[in-house]
This record gives sequence, C-alpha cells and structure tokens, in this order.
Amino acid sequence: MSLRSSWAMVVVPLAAAVGCSACSGAIDGASATPAGNGKGGPPLAGGPAGPGGGKPPGSGSGTGGAPGGITPPGTMTSPGAKGPFVGPASGRRLTREEYYFTVLDLLKYDLGADRATLAPDFPSGGFRNSIDGLAPSPMRTAAFETLAGRVSSTIKWIGGLATFAACADSTPACEGGYIKKVGRLLYRRALTDAEVTNLARLFAASRMDAPAFETGARLVLEAMLQSPHFLYRPEKVSATPTGPELAVRLSYLLWKSAPTDELLSAAEQGKLGTDVSAKEVVATMLADQRARRGLREYADDWLQLYRLDARAPDPTKGVTPDLIREMREETLAFVSRIAWDEPADLMTLLTDKKSDLGPNLAKLYGLTPVGTGPKRYDFAQNPNRLGLLTQPAVLSVHAKADHASIVDRGLVVMRTFLCGESPPPPDGVVTMVVGIADSLTDREKFAIHSASPACAGCHRAFEPLGKPFEPYDFMGKYRVMDSYGNKLRADTSFDLDGTQHETPNVQEFANVLTKSPTVEDCLVRKAYQYAYGRALGANDTAQFADLGNGFRTGGRKYRALLETLTASAGFRAPAPSN
Repeated sequence: MSLRSSWAMVVVPLAAAVGCSACSGAIDGASATPAGNGKGGPPLAGGPAGPGGGKPPGSGSGTGGAPGGITPPGTMTSPGAKGPFVGPASGRRLTREEYYFTVLDLLKYDLGADRATLAPDFPSGGFRNSIDGLAPSPMRTAAFETLAGRVSSTIKWIGGLATFAACADSTPACEGGYIKKVGRLLYRRALTDAEVTNLARLFAASRMDAPAFETGARLVLEAMLQSPHFLYRPEKVSATPTGPELAVRLSYLLWKSAPTDELLSAAEQGKLGTDVSAKEVVATMLADQRARRGLREYADDWLQLYRLDARAPDPTKGVTPDLIREMREETLAFVSRIAWDEPADLMTLLTDKKSDLGPNLAKLYGLTPVGTGPKRYDFAQNPNRLGLLTQPAVLSVHAKADHASIVDRGLVVMRTFLCGESPPPPDGVVTMVVGIADSLTDREKFAIHSASPACAGCHRAFEPLGKPFEPYDFMGKYRVMDSYGNKLRADTSFDLDGTQHETPNVQEFANVLTKSPTVEDCLVRKAYQYAYGRALGANDTAQFADLGNGFRTGGRKYRALLETLTASAGFRAPAPSN
C-alpha cells in the first residue's frame, strides 16, 4: 500500500466530515445546528435575514420605530441577567486570520505569502467570525488541503516538528506519544484512543521509508491539519461546556488563536470552572502580548478595515499601496494606544486628538512629514481631526473608488457606533433620481432624492449622521470646497437618545456621541456579538444590563469589557442548538 493511499484512508473520512460539521455545527455526536440557521426558532438579530429570520443588531419587530421602518438603536434597559442563557456558537470554522495565528503559535510556522491561499472571509451581521458566514466550500476545502501539504512538508524537523516527539523510534510508544502531544494542541483537547489508532496507521505505512519516523510524523500532521477537529470549533450543545471548550472560547476571543499547552492544562485541572480561578487565568491571558494582537484583530473586524485590502491603488489620484497601508496602521495603532497602552475610557476613541502617521498619510492630512516612519501628531488646534470618525481609514473604507457619500458615512455611524440598522429600499423603489446635476453637493443631491416619500423616512435617519463628513473626500482628505467650487459644510441636526442635537462641526458631533448611552451600549453589544460568533436573539438581551454595569464600573476600558464578558454566565453557558 502506498503512503498516499494510506494517508487518504485517514484523511478522506475526516475531510468528508467537514461538510457535515457545517450543517450540524458539531462533530462526533455533538449534534447542533449553526446559530441563526435554524428553522422555527425566534427571530434573531445581528445578521441578514435568512432561514433563521435574522435581523440586524439592535433591531426589534420593525414596528413602532422611526418613520420608514428604521430600526432604532437598542439600549440596555433590561433587568439584571437571570437566564436561561445561550452561549457562543458551536461549530465555527477557523477564519483565515484564526488559521494563520493558530499555525503560527502552535507550530511556530509562518505561512507568509501562503496565507493568501485561503480566500478572505466575509462578514455576517458585521463580523467575519459569525457562524452564519463560515460555511465550507469546495474551493476552501482544496485550499486547506494545499496548505496542509505545504506546512507538513516544509516545517523544520529539528527545532520544529521534532519538539513534539519524546523519541523517534518506530515503536507504538514513540508514535503514539507524538500523535497525542501534537494532536492535543491542534484538536484543542485530548485525543481518543480510536483517533490515536487511526492516525498511527500513517506511521505504519511509512516504516519502509527513511527516516521512517519523520515521514510518518509529517503525514500525521498533514492529516490533522485537514481534520474538522482542527478546522472547526465543535462543542456538544445544550450541555455545560468542558474545560477545554471554555479554553477555546477564551483563546480565540482574547488571542485570536488556539489555547496553549498551559491553558489546556489549567482547563483540564478545572481552573476555568470557578469564578476566582477563571479570573486569574483571564488576567494571565490579558498580560500576554497575544491579547494585544487579539485587540487589533477585533478592531480590524469591528471597523471593517480589512476592506482596504480590496482598495485598488490609483497613483493618478494619489492612492498608493503605501498610503493604504499607513491608513490602516494609523487606526489600528490608535485603537491599541487608547484601549491597551494608556488604557483609556473607550469613549475617547471618538475624541482623542493624537495620532501616529506615516509620511504618506501625513501628506494627506496636509502636514509636512517628519522622518520616514510613523510619528505622533497632536491635532489639539485642528477641529477637523479627532478620534476614529475623521481618520482616513474609517472614512474611506466604505467609500467608492473616487467618491464618498454622506449616506455611506451616515450608515457607518449608525451601524458601527449606534448598533442601528436601516432596511434595504422597498422593492420597486428607484434608489437614484435621474437628472440630478453632478455639480451639486451631496446635501443638495440627497435633499432632492429624499423628497420622495418612499425614501424620506430612511434617509432622515442616517443622512444627518453623515453630513458632518461632507468636507472629507473619498480618501479622507479634508477640503473646504469641492471640485465644482461648492462650499462644503459639516453642520447637522439629528436625534439621539430622544434629544434633538444641532452641531456646527464634526468635533461637536463627536462630543455628542461620547455622551450618548446608546454609543456606550453599542460598544458592549459589538464586543458581545464578536465573542459569541453568532446572531443575537432574545436570550442574549437579558445579559446586556449587567454587562453594561460591569463595563462602566471598570471605567469603560477594554480590559473591563473583556473581563465582564468572559466572567458572565452566558459566556459559560451551553452552545445554542439552533
């Protein structure tokens, strides 16, 4: 029997299970269906409407809201959490980023350019780690096979894969010891005897080759990297999660990667089962530099900065790869400084006046670059630059290739910072009015557009939130006039928290947002949805009041937000069955 045929006997059944796991959300008896994809259950929030009747975060029944059916931002006014609670989704596939960091951390193998072998993931309900957007596909399965072969064949033996082997003799003890050690990390739990026996067949098939042990070890790794036990995060549903399952929930939330050997050991010893010991474990994890990486990955997802990867450079418009890279890094470094380095009240993400700019980005800001690397600039005297809302990455991520609209930017504010949503235009409604002159400003164009009764209700909700950003072009450059010589304005009038606000500029607009309980609540909701990896439903809202209280008690800091989330009853609750 050839090595390839022996390898196929082990891997093919595992690969076939990948498709099953996406349908059931579980493997080996953990019978579950992905959250948000069930039928006959309650309406869910946080994702596009589908078989599960999903609705965007903060949405209600669609009645009694603002004119035009706008979903008003939700508030955490429910009583203290009393349950029953529903935990994070089971059966999520590793995202491209999770796959990359898991291989890097566990195997000390950097995929480098091979990272692009995996297609990017797309958001469902605003996040790429939501189970509703993580279905398998033939193309992705083929990519996993390619990467498994590449990693297993090119990873170092001495100082690499050999570190998982206590001995290298062709004996059941040596082979089984290797399988158990590397498998415990990759499968994120102890292997069963049947799994060890199955994988040991690859060693048996390689004994005619030299070096036999190394050849077998590489084949075992190749098989494991294609197993659904590695590629997916299965849990038994409707049952209290095991220690290793809690460790997996924590590590992919805090580190964007798999548990370490030490974390798995703590989980197996029951240290995640009590409040006191679990808090100590979380504190240790937050002290690890991987937690800083986890924050950057969360910010990248929350603000959808990854969309900049699809921004095509256009040197004729000053859009270069270096500029795009510096834009993204400015925002990620800004969030890291506020949330991690200082750490500060997260509401100051909207108003802080300092930022680190690379030389290309400094020019876009209208500044003379200092040096060749990122330098910190203080915009205390510039009312047009503050916080996330005026950073070019945030301003351009949803802009067109050569134009930005106040509608697009208003929707970003509504969805990202208010947790509100606007439904798509009704069937048959013309979304663009024919004959509007290009020479008009955005305000003038949409004033004509909004005159239509079918459009007015929705546009009245999100247009005012975008008007402060009319002076910023498609790349976030500030200007006082457009190319037609029209004077551009930043004043707006909008309703928030039941109060009508009039703001003359973007700085006053941001100041209003920082005082809003809706914005504060939305920061918690976004982190909660990311942690749970699924659409939110009625069983989740019972926790929001207590989570909000914990967030405020901790000074509204990032660490307090994570500590409150991970200590909550819901985070330790059974995974949903639908």
